[in-house]
Amino acid sequence: METAELNKIPYLTRSQIAEFTERTLVTVDGMVKELESYPERYGAYAVIKTGGVTLVNQYALIDFLRYRKALKQGAEIPPFEVFEVRKICGA
Repeated sequence: METAELNKIPYLTRSQIAEFTERTLVTVDGMVKELESYPERYGAYAVIKTGGVTLVNQYALIDFLRYRKALKQGAEIPPFEVFEVRKICGA
């Protein structure tokens, strides 16, 4: 799967996320909205909407999927370490 790269930080489109997670676009839209509800964790650039295209930072998405249940429950989780996730992804 190819990723759109902005300054060497990979972003995925909604359809790429749907393919990657084997979910529908409707489900992906809900996930993206949910991810956006954690700006203190993922920052202002986790989701970029431009020209009718939504781009989601791959590293924020991976962390979100890993901790989604705990985030919903308000559980204590380790801080988001973008460089650690990036290293695990082989970047």
